[in-house]
Amino acid sequence: MRWLILAVLLLVSWGCREAQEPKPEPILEVSPKPPPQPAPEPETRPPRYRAKVSPLPAEVVKKMQGISWREGCPVPMEDLVFIKLRHWGYEDQLMDGELVVHKDVAKDIVEIFEELFKERFPVEKIWLVDEYNGDDLESMRDNNTSAFNCRWKVPKPGVFSQHAFGTAIDINPLVNPYHSPKLILPKNGEKYTDRSLKAKGMIFKGDVVYQAFTRRGWTWGGDWRRKKDYQHFEKKRDRAGRLIQPRGKK
Repeated sequence: MRWLILAVLLLVSWGCREAQEPKPEPILEVSPKPPPQPAPEPETRPPRYRAKVSPLPAEVVKKMQGISWREGCPVPMEDLVFIKLRHWGYEDQLMDGELVVHKDVAKDIVEIFEELFKERFPVEKIWLVDEYNGDDLESMRDNNTSAFNCRWKVPKPGVFSQHAFGTAIDINPLVNPYHSPKLILPKNGEKYTDRSLKAKGMIFKGDVVYQAFTRRGWTWGGDWRRKKDYQHFEKKRDRAGRLIQPRGKK
């Protein structure tokens, strides 16, 4: 009997020891993390030209009244349109410019500046002349490209310039000055009457700017005989009031 009791006590003691000893936790196999993948390179697209033609916005009409347009101008405001377009600047940067032109030449201007954009021809700035209080000389001194401005023809006060009709534009006027035997405009562009300088933004016969305009029936002031106006392109009308088109184009 005594041996039986001892055997029972030994079994109970062994069971308690097993209950007190912690069981080892199972080992979990962790899969290694995949190596980091490089971020996909952003899709690179060539810069796109854009241009929008619209009737004169109310804020532009307000800005122009009494400045670049006034009562007695040869065209009503209803015949003018506002163009916002993209162009390349002097630092090879994309810029947005603003022009007011006659509605009849808007298509030409949009197409011409698209050609200049594709060739990355630099235009330093394109602001409305109203930003200079309508002062064409200030605009030229700042090398600003502009179109419509109800002003007199140089140097003929009392005779409207083609700009007053919205059918002329001056491009990079500082480096493409007007000059005659007695007058240079702007004055700070005098050194650029030397056309051998080949400065940025200059226009030459046969270049992309010249070709883009003349193919569409515009004339260049650099082709004039008695005076030169390298900045200036204009599209004239015939006696019936129709814009003169290049040969073979109707």
